[in-house]
Amino acid sequence: MANIKVCDICKSEGKLVEAKGRMTFRGHSGLNLDYCKEHQMTIPKEPVAFTKLSYKVHTGVEITTEKAREIMDNHF
Repeated sequence: MANIKVCDICKSEGKLVEAKGRMTFRGHSGLNLDYCKEHQMTIPKEPVAFTKLSYKVHTGVEITTEKAREIMDNHF
C-alpha cells in the first residue's frame, strides 16, 4: 500500500492535496507542517508565528503569542 503525505493546511480546509515538503524546527519535533506547492510560501519562518500556525492546523484552536512562546520554551 502506498504512503502519501497530505498538505496539513489543505487538510484542515477539507482538501486532499499531496505534500511537496515538510517544515519543522530543530529540537521541536512536535512542531511540523507538511505543505503543498501552494502553501510553501505562506508558512512563516519565525518560530512563534510558525508555532501558532502549526497548533491551529493540528488542533483547530488559535493560541496567543504568549502561549506559543511557552510551547517553544517547553520544547514538547
